[in-house]
Amino acid sequence: LTPDLKEISKKYKSKLNIVSLAYQEDVEPVKEYVSKNNMDWFNGIIVKGSPKTFYEKRKIIRELRVKTFPTFILVDESFNIIFRNSGGGENFEKLVEVIDKYDLRDKI
Repeated sequence: LTPDLKEISKKYKSKLNIVSLAYQEDVEPVKEYVSKNNMDWFNGIIVKGSPKTFYEKRKIIRELRVKTFPTFILVDESFNIIFRNSGGGENFEKLVEVIDKYDLRDKI
C-alpha cells in the first residue's frame, strides 16, 4: 500500500500528517524500505517484534489495539481515535472516504 499512502500524503498534505509504526526485529530493512520508497512522512517508530509471530504484549501495540498489519488509525488533535481499519482494498478506500469527508485541518 506504500504507493497509495504516498498519494494520500501528497493529496492531503494540508490537512493530514502521517506517522508510520514498524513492527520488526531489525531496524535496517525498515530504514532501507523508507528510503527506497521515498516515504516523506515520519517513520521513526520501530517496535521490536515480528509481524509473523504477532505479540500484542508490546505496550504500544496493545494500547493502539493493533491486531493486523497494516492498521490505519485517524486521530484528532486531542488524540481521540476517529477512525480505525486494517488492510487494503475496500478498507483502504473507506479510509480515503473518511479523510475526504472529515475536516481534519483543525483536528489532526
